[in-house]
Parts: sequence; C-alpha cells; structure tokens
Amino acid sequence: MSIEFWPHDLWTKTSGTWINVATVIGGTSLGLMMNQRVPQSMQLVINQGVGLLTLWLGIFMAERLTLVPANPIDGVVLGLIALIVGGLLGEWWQLDA
Repeated sequence: MSIEFWPHDLWTKTSGTWINVATVIGGTSLGLMMNQRVPQSMQLVINQGVGLLTLWLGIFMAERLTLVPANPIDGVVLGLIALIVGGLLGEWWQLDA
C-alpha cells in the first residue's frame, strides 16, 4: 500500500461517518438557532413527524432482521437481545439523567 493513497483510502472507509457527523452538527446548530423562532405547535408537528419516520424505519429494519443468518440464533432474537442489553446498560449508566 502506497502512502500517497492512504488519506484517500481513509476517506473512502470513513466517509459515511464524517458525513453523519457533519449533518448532526449542522442540524443541531440549525435547531438551536431556530428554537426560539418556531412556534411551539410547529415544533410539536416536527417532533411527531420525525418520531413517525423513526418508527417506520425501525419496523422496516426489524423486518430485515429475519434475513440475517446469525447461527445458531435467529436475527430477530439477536435484535431483541441487543435492545434488551442496550436498555439495561442505559439504565445502569443512567443515560436519561
């Protein structure tokens, strides 16, 4: 592997992460700037819309778990275990606080 291609290779491998970081920072900044300018009723509608989209995405992705060949356990069971362990760790670490 040549040194001159390393940065390009790093970008290729991590570009999705950096794009996600940039959109989260941009969206957070925009939300903080617009927070006081958007009426409470519109904020409620936006939150409900994002919540419904997240619910749909979760259901769609959960359906895909049936296709995961995670021997010896089924992908749905693996997803359930991940949710339970994640919830328990979040409670133990008191992430809500």
